[in-house]
Amino acid sequence: RRLALSNEDNAEIDKGLNSLGNLSAPLDVFAAMGNHDAHYDAPYLQSKLSSMGINVLVNKADSKDQLCIVGLADHDTSQEDPAAFDACQAGDAIIAIMHSPDSLLHLRYDTDLALAGHTHGGQINLPFLGRAVTATGLGKPYAYGLKTWRGIPVFISAGLGTSILPARFRSKPEIVIIDWSVETI
Repeated sequence: RRLALSNEDNAEIDKGLNSLGNLSAPLDVFAAMGNHDAHYDAPYLQSKLSSMGINVLVNKADSKDQLCIVGLADHDTSQEDPAAFDACQAGDAIIAIMHSPDSLLHLRYDTDLALAGHTHGGQINLPFLGRAVTATGLGKPYAYGLKTWRGIPVFISAGLGTSILPARFRSKPEIVIIDWSVETI
């Protein structure tokens, strides 16, 4: 379902998107789409990101210099297609990007690193009880942080926003920079 947004909401979304246009990286900038993108206007968002030079990967891969970035579709609003990994060449280091940790179920065995978000780090992290709302079928262990899935290193970011309840407790918003090389695994 798509949500109807006010002109002010659309202006705020465009402002946020425009700020992403300043991103750059030696092998390009990549994005995966999430559930809120689908609820608003995924085709518009994809088009806007692409026009700013951001490679949106939805069940697609981009391979450069022996690095293959695979983007999986959002688990909640679409369907992941593991065939996206077929574009990776033998010997490529494979990084999978996805919105929800639930997409870990679709990783190929030779993935070197997987990155996800969606959980807001549990958003409310209570002492002794842990992360209250994980937003993932994989449960509390996959609500946040550096994990391993079937031998594959995974990082699940708490991200910036909130969902449903506009609050966070012991789950700080974050922008993560990962310094990673194939040699580290």
